[in-house]
Amino acid sequence: MNDRNILREISTILHEGQDLNSMLQIVLEKLLKVTGFQTGWVFLVNDLRHQLVAYYNLPDGLSFNDFLPMCKEDCWCLEKCRNGKLRNAVNMIECQRLERAMEENWGSTEGITHHATIPIKAGNETYGLINVSSPYKTHFTTEELEILETIALQVGATCYRMKLYEYEQKKAKYLHAFSQWMANMNELNDNKSLLKHGVQCLARLFPWTGVAITLDHQCEKEGDSQDSSISLKEVVGESRVELIVYGETLEELDEMISKQISYHFALIAEKNRIEQHRTELALMEERNRLARDLHDSVNQLLFSITLISKGLQARADKEEIINPLVEIQALSSEALLEMRKLIWQLRPEGLEQGLLTALKRYGELIKLSVDIELHGILNLSNPIEECLWRVGQEALNNVKKHSMSDDVKIIFTVKDFVKMVISDEGCGFDKNQDDLVSGYGLKTMQERVGKLGGSISINSKKNIGTEITVFLGL
Repeated sequence: MNDRNILREISTILHEGQDLNSMLQIVLEKLLKVTGFQTGWVFLVNDLRHQLVAYYNLPDGLSFNDFLPMCKEDCWCLEKCRNGKLRNAVNMIECQRLERAMEENWGSTEGITHHATIPIKAGNETYGLINVSSPYKTHFTTEELEILETIALQVGATCYRMKLYEYEQKKAKYLHAFSQWMANMNELNDNKSLLKHGVQCLARLFPWTGVAITLDHQCEKEGDSQDSSISLKEVVGESRVELIVYGETLEELDEMISKQISYHFALIAEKNRIEQHRTELALMEERNRLARDLHDSVNQLLFSITLISKGLQARADKEEIINPLVEIQALSSEALLEMRKLIWQLRPEGLEQGLLTALKRYGELIKLSVDIELHGILNLSNPIEECLWRVGQEALNNVKKHSMSDDVKIIFTVKDFVKMVISDEGCGFDKNQDDLVSGYGLKTMQERVGKLGGSISINSKKNIGTEITVFLGL
């Protein structure tokens, strides 16, 4: 086969091939055949790293210890390549690798001391370089350099084509993974599940080494966070999201898809927040309606029974009639008080004026003296305020029913969290007695606080008192 046919074959291989490293190995061998040089090698360069992707007939000094001189050592030609100073074929460069091989006695260099270096380029981008040499050769002719440069330009065009192909393949995979992630996220209606499963799903679908998402001060992480990273922040309405992805090599495509993920995550989180708020408003409206109905019907009927029984007592003259009327009045008065408490629980008077006012007024309703302290500024979201109100209400009821004390102290501490401590100096109880703990409604309070990711604890000692502590992150 003549030289022209070999060059045509090289062009065909570069045009039709799909595996870059295999193509470069074949091209290098044919290039040496057409030029008559003895040895050659090809480096691909990416940032500060280089990779030996093809070689032929390397002397022992360069193939020593599994090609250690080629993979670990640096040289002038790579420095020029990285610095952008290697733009055209360079006639001869004294090879540092060969010099080091001779100094370290790594093996014979077979008379090779110099090599020609040809950059692999496409446009303004350099992908690597081709080095060729022969024993005792210290000069290349203009014709030889032109052939080498022609082949290098074709290799550069192929590198560009392969890079573009790999980019499109990766983009297609990322978009498919993103559509799967979106489908899974759209099925989650609460932000706690969204945060947890969103991170897990990203770690499973994308080739990143680690993922972390922070949503409204709550953070979930998966994988390793030691590699390089991309960090993005997104705000949609009241939902604030920070996404961090980690990887050994992160490219423009990783940042592009991360932007889409962070935006859509914030969008879904805001949708869930609005839906939750809408549900809370509907629930509040239903409670208000029920409270109005109870006040206008059952409450008025009980009040009427109380008045009628009291009036009948004044007119009755027999003890067997008066006693049942007294009992009716007492029962109706007790039922009236319970009904007022129930109405207050459904629609607490004063909650619109703040949590502290509501708790104090509720304590007064059930005949408790409530002392409240506040450290910080109490500016709470609706879900947290509702939770603290219901837990505080339950705690005050427990004090009235079980503590044998009418004095209660409530301390609020607000920083990047809110802590509510409710204490009394009543009779207390033994925490090891499950029936008493159950009587204090601990399970109900734990469920309320747990839904918001908080914690609750109860400390009590007999004849000393009881302290309930609620902790919620803001």
